[in-house]
Amino acid sequence: MCQRRRLSLLLPDQTGQTILIERDGLPSLDIELEAGETTSAGAWRLLPTIGLAGPLVDCYVDQSNDSADADGAIVGVLIELAAPPAGWVPPAGWIPTALATAAPAIEPGLAPALGERLAELRGDHPIADLRIPWGRPGWYERARSWIEQVLHDTGRPPPTAVIQSRHWGISAVMEVDTPEGRCWFKAPFDPFRREATVTKLLYEALPKQIAPVIAIDEDEGWMLLADITGRVVGEDRGPTRAAFEALVAVQMGMVTHVAELRAAGCPH
Repeated sequence: MCQRRRLSLLLPDQTGQTILIERDGLPSLDIELEAGETTSAGAWRLLPTIGLAGPLVDCYVDQSNDSADADGAIVGVLIELAAPPAGWVPPAGWIPTALATAAPAIEPGLAPALGERLAELRGDHPIADLRIPWGRPGWYERARSWIEQVLHDTGRPPPTAVIQSRHWGISAVMEVDTPEGRCWFKAPFDPFRREATVTKLLYEALPKQIAPVIAIDEDEGWMLLADITGRVVGEDRGPTRAAFEALVAVQMGMVTHVAELRAAGCPH
Protein backbone atom coordinates (compact mmCIF):
# COMPACT_ATOMS: atom_id res chain seq x y z
CA MET A 1 0.00 0.00 0.00
CA CYS A 2 1.28 3.44 -0.93
CA GLN A 3 1.52 5.70 2.13
CA ARG A 4 2.08 9.38 1.44
CA ARG A 5 2.80 12.18 3.91
CA ARG A 6 2.78 15.96 3.68
CA LEU A 7 5.28 17.23 6.24
CA SER A 8 4.52 20.75 7.50
CA LEU A 9 7.70 22.07 9.09
CA LEU A 10 7.61 24.27 12.19
CA LEU A 11 11.12 25.68 12.02
CA PRO A 12 12.20 28.50 14.38
CA ASP A 13 15.47 30.39 14.02
CA GLN A 14 18.26 30.23 16.61
CA THR A 15 16.98 33.32 18.41
CA GLY A 16 13.44 31.99 18.67
CA GLN A 17 12.11 35.21 17.17
CA THR A 18 10.97 33.97 13.75
CA ILE A 19 9.58 30.89 12.02
CA LEU A 20 9.59 30.11 8.31
CA ILE A 21 6.46 30.66 6.25
CA GLU A 22 5.80 29.53 2.68
CA ARG A 23 3.02 31.57 1.08
CA ASP A 24 0.44 31.62 3.94
CA GLY A 25 1.34 28.34 5.64
CA LEU A 26 4.23 26.36 7.04
CA PRO A 27 6.78 25.09 4.52
CA SER A 28 5.83 21.59 3.43
CA LEU A 29 7.50 18.59 1.83
CA ASP A 30 5.70 15.59 0.33
CA ILE A 31 7.08 12.09 0.76
CA GLU A 32 6.08 8.55 -0.11
CA LEU A 33 7.09 6.19 2.68
CA GLU A 34 9.15 3.15 1.83
CA ALA A 35 7.94 -0.32 2.82
CA GLY A 36 7.88 -0.55 6.61
CA GLU A 37 9.15 3.01 7.04
CA THR A 38 7.73 5.21 9.80
CA THR A 39 6.85 8.87 9.30
CA SER A 40 9.73 10.05 11.49
CA ALA A 41 12.23 7.87 9.62
CA GLY A 42 10.85 9.21 6.34
CA ALA A 43 11.34 12.76 7.59
CA TRP A 44 14.97 11.99 8.49
CA ARG A 45 15.47 10.62 4.97
CA LEU A 46 13.96 13.71 3.35
CA LEU A 47 15.47 16.52 5.45
CA PRO A 48 18.94 16.31 3.85
CA THR A 49 17.35 17.41 0.56
CA ILE A 50 16.95 20.86 2.13
CA GLY A 51 20.28 20.80 3.93
CA LEU A 52 19.04 19.66 7.35
CA ALA A 53 19.69 16.47 9.29
CA GLY A 54 17.23 16.50 12.21
CA PRO A 55 16.58 16.10 15.02
CA LEU A 56 12.80 16.15 15.27
CA VAL A 57 11.37 17.77 18.37
CA ASP A 58 7.89 16.48 17.59
CA CYS A 59 6.15 14.45 14.90
CA TYR A 60 2.36 14.80 15.04
CA VAL A 61 0.36 12.81 12.46
CA ASP A 62 -3.17 13.98 11.55
CA GLN A 63 -5.47 11.12 12.53
CA SER A 64 -8.73 13.04 12.19
CA ASN A 65 -9.70 11.32 8.94
CA ASP A 66 -10.74 7.67 9.19
CA SER A 67 -9.65 7.02 5.61
CA ALA A 68 -6.36 8.89 5.98
CA ASP A 69 -4.22 5.88 5.18
CA ALA A 70 -6.23 4.72 2.19
CA ASP A 71 -3.92 3.76 -0.62
CA GLY A 72 -2.35 6.91 -2.05
CA ALA A 73 -4.05 9.37 0.33
CA ILE A 74 -1.87 12.22 1.57
CA VAL A 75 -1.76 12.42 5.37
CA GLY A 76 -0.76 15.69 7.00
CA VAL A 77 2.02 15.70 9.59
CA LEU A 78 3.29 18.52 11.80
CA ILE A 79 7.06 18.26 12.19
CA GLU A 80 8.63 20.54 14.81
CA LEU A 81 12.36 20.92 14.28
CA ALA A 82 15.13 22.37 16.35
CA ALA A 83 16.69 25.61 15.10
CA PRO A 84 18.90 24.97 12.06
CA PRO A 85 22.67 25.42 12.29
CA ALA A 86 24.20 28.82 11.73
CA GLY A 87 24.69 29.56 8.06
CA TRP A 88 21.88 27.33 6.84
CA VAL A 89 20.02 28.90 3.91
CA PRO A 90 16.32 28.03 3.55
CA PRO A 91 14.89 27.11 0.13
CA ALA A 92 13.54 29.91 -2.05
CA GLY A 93 10.12 31.09 -0.94
CA TRP A 94 10.56 30.13 2.71
CA ILE A 95 10.33 33.51 4.41
CA PRO A 96 11.31 34.29 8.03
CA THR A 97 8.25 35.69 9.78
CA ALA A 98 7.99 37.14 13.26
CA LEU A 99 6.88 34.42 15.66
CA ALA A 100 4.89 36.91 17.71
CA THR A 101 2.45 37.58 14.89
CA ALA A 102 2.73 34.47 12.71
CA ALA A 103 -0.56 32.67 12.02
CA PRO A 104 0.27 30.02 9.43
CA ALA A 105 -2.52 28.06 7.78
CA ILE A 106 -2.55 24.29 8.22
CA GLU A 107 -4.92 21.33 7.81
CA PRO A 108 -7.80 21.41 10.35
CA GLY A 109 -6.65 18.15 11.95
CA LEU A 110 -3.25 19.68 12.76
CA ALA A 111 -4.46 23.13 13.83
CA PRO A 112 -4.82 22.39 17.58
CA ALA A 113 -1.32 20.90 17.80
CA LEU A 114 0.18 23.81 15.86
CA GLY A 115 -1.61 26.36 18.06
CA GLU A 116 -0.26 24.69 21.20
CA ARG A 117 3.30 24.61 19.92
CA LEU A 118 3.22 28.22 18.72
CA ALA A 119 1.99 29.31 22.15
CA GLU A 120 4.86 27.42 23.79
CA LEU A 121 7.45 28.93 21.46
CA ARG A 122 6.08 32.41 22.19
CA GLY A 123 6.19 31.76 25.92
CA ASP A 124 2.44 32.22 26.31
CA HIS A 125 2.24 29.02 28.35
CA PRO A 126 4.70 26.31 29.45
CA ILE A 127 5.10 22.94 27.79
CA ALA A 128 2.29 20.66 28.94
CA ASP A 129 3.20 18.37 31.83
CA LEU A 130 1.98 15.34 29.87
CA ARG A 131 4.19 16.04 26.85
CA ILE A 132 6.37 13.02 26.16
CA PRO A 133 10.05 13.58 27.03
CA TRP A 134 11.24 13.08 23.42
CA GLY A 135 8.81 15.80 22.31
CA ARG A 136 10.71 18.42 24.31
CA PRO A 137 13.60 20.62 23.15
CA GLY A 138 17.02 19.22 24.00
CA TRP A 139 15.91 15.61 24.58
CA TYR A 140 17.58 14.24 21.46
CA GLU A 141 20.89 15.83 22.41
CA ARG A 142 20.71 14.33 25.92
CA ALA A 143 19.88 10.88 24.57
CA ARG A 144 22.61 11.03 21.95
CA SER A 145 25.16 12.09 24.56
CA TRP A 146 24.20 9.07 26.70
CA ILE A 147 24.47 6.74 23.70
CA GLU A 148 27.92 8.08 22.83
CA GLN A 149 29.09 7.66 26.44
CA VAL A 150 27.79 4.08 26.59
CA LEU A 151 29.52 3.16 23.34
CA HIS A 152 32.76 4.68 24.61
CA ASP A 153 32.53 2.94 27.98
CA THR A 154 31.91 -0.45 26.34
CA GLY A 155 34.80 -0.13 23.90
CA ARG A 156 32.68 0.51 20.84
CA PRO A 157 33.30 3.19 18.21
CA PRO A 158 31.26 6.42 18.26
CA PRO A 159 28.05 6.51 16.20
CA THR A 160 28.07 7.67 12.61
CA ALA A 161 24.32 8.39 12.81
CA VAL A 162 21.57 8.39 15.45
CA ILE A 163 18.29 8.40 13.53
CA GLN A 164 14.84 8.81 15.07
CA SER A 165 13.28 5.67 13.64
CA ARG A 166 10.01 5.93 15.59
CA HIS A 167 8.82 9.04 17.38
CA TRP A 168 5.29 8.59 18.72
CA GLY A 169 3.18 8.58 21.85
CA ILE A 170 4.36 5.46 23.67
CA SER A 171 8.05 5.27 22.75
CA ALA A 172 11.04 6.72 20.96
CA VAL A 173 13.19 4.28 18.99
CA MET A 174 16.46 5.33 17.35
CA GLU A 175 18.78 3.51 14.97
CA VAL A 176 22.37 3.90 16.13
CA ASP A 177 24.79 3.20 13.28
CA THR A 178 28.45 2.57 14.08
CA PRO A 179 31.42 1.28 12.04
CA GLU A 180 30.94 -2.06 13.81
CA GLY A 181 27.23 -2.37 13.07
CA ARG A 182 23.87 -1.09 14.24
CA CYS A 183 22.51 -0.73 17.77
CA TRP A 184 19.01 0.24 18.87
CA PHE A 185 18.00 2.81 21.48
CA LYS A 186 14.57 2.83 23.07
CA ALA A 187 12.80 5.13 25.53
CA PRO A 188 9.24 4.21 26.61
CA PHE A 189 6.55 6.49 27.99
CA ASP A 190 6.17 6.59 31.75
CA PRO A 191 3.81 3.60 32.34
CA PHE A 192 6.42 1.38 30.63
CA ARG A 193 9.42 2.97 32.36
CA ARG A 194 10.49 -0.37 33.91
CA GLU A 195 10.80 -2.01 30.49
CA ALA A 196 14.55 -1.40 30.36
CA THR A 197 15.14 -2.95 33.81
CA VAL A 198 12.96 -5.96 33.00
CA THR A 199 14.61 -6.46 29.61
CA LYS A 200 18.05 -6.43 31.22
CA LEU A 201 16.89 -9.05 33.72
CA LEU A 202 15.53 -11.22 30.91
CA TYR A 203 18.79 -10.93 28.98
CA GLU A 204 20.91 -11.83 31.99
CA ALA A 205 18.76 -14.90 32.66
CA LEU A 206 18.33 -16.00 29.01
CA PRO A 207 21.17 -14.45 26.97
CA LYS A 208 20.64 -16.74 23.97
CA GLN A 209 16.97 -15.81 23.58
CA ILE A 210 16.86 -12.05 24.26
CA ALA A 211 18.35 -9.18 22.28
CA PRO A 212 21.71 -8.30 23.89
CA VAL A 213 21.36 -5.39 26.31
CA ILE A 214 24.40 -3.11 26.06
CA ALA A 215 23.29 -0.69 28.79
CA ILE A 216 20.26 0.80 30.51
CA ASP A 217 19.49 3.97 32.43
CA GLU A 218 16.89 3.06 35.05
CA ASP A 219 16.03 6.65 35.95
CA GLU A 220 15.29 7.62 32.34
CA GLY A 221 13.95 4.21 31.30
CA TRP A 222 16.45 4.13 28.40
CA MET A 223 18.09 1.07 26.92
CA LEU A 224 20.63 0.39 24.20
CA LEU A 225 20.42 -2.99 22.47
CA ALA A 226 22.68 -4.76 20.02
CA ASP A 227 21.17 -5.56 16.64
CA ILE A 228 19.93 -9.09 15.94
CA THR A 229 19.25 -10.95 12.73
CA GLY A 230 16.17 -12.96 11.79
CA ARG A 231 12.68 -12.45 10.42
CA VAL A 232 9.98 -10.18 11.83
CA VAL A 233 7.02 -12.38 12.74
CA GLY A 234 4.47 -10.00 11.24
CA GLU A 235 6.34 -10.01 7.93
CA ASP A 236 6.97 -13.77 7.81
CA ARG A 237 4.46 -15.40 5.49
CA GLY A 238 5.65 -18.86 6.46
CA PRO A 239 4.93 -20.83 9.64
CA THR A 240 5.46 -18.82 12.83
CA ARG A 241 5.66 -21.77 15.23
CA ALA A 242 9.29 -21.00 16.04
CA ALA A 243 8.33 -17.56 17.32
CA PHE A 244 5.69 -18.96 19.66
CA GLU A 245 8.06 -21.66 20.86
CA ALA A 246 10.63 -18.96 21.64
CA LEU A 247 8.08 -16.99 23.68
CA VAL A 248 7.08 -20.10 25.62
CA ALA A 249 10.73 -20.92 26.28
CA VAL A 250 11.32 -17.42 27.68
CA GLN A 251 8.28 -17.65 29.94
CA MET A 252 9.25 -21.11 31.18
CA GLY A 253 12.83 -19.97 31.66
CA MET A 254 11.68 -17.18 33.98
CA VAL A 255 9.52 -19.35 36.24
CA THR A 256 12.24 -19.35 38.89
CA HIS A 257 12.80 -15.59 38.57
CA VAL A 258 9.33 -14.31 39.53
CA ALA A 259 10.55 -12.48 42.64
CA GLU A 260 13.27 -10.76 40.61
CA LEU A 261 10.75 -9.76 37.94
CA ARG A 262 8.46 -8.23 40.56
CA ALA A 263 11.40 -6.40 42.16
CA ALA A 264 12.32 -5.04 38.72
CA GLY A 265 8.83 -3.56 38.39
CA CYS A 266 7.33 -6.08 35.99
CA PRO A 267 3.50 -5.88 36.25
CA HIS A 268 1.87 -8.93 37.79
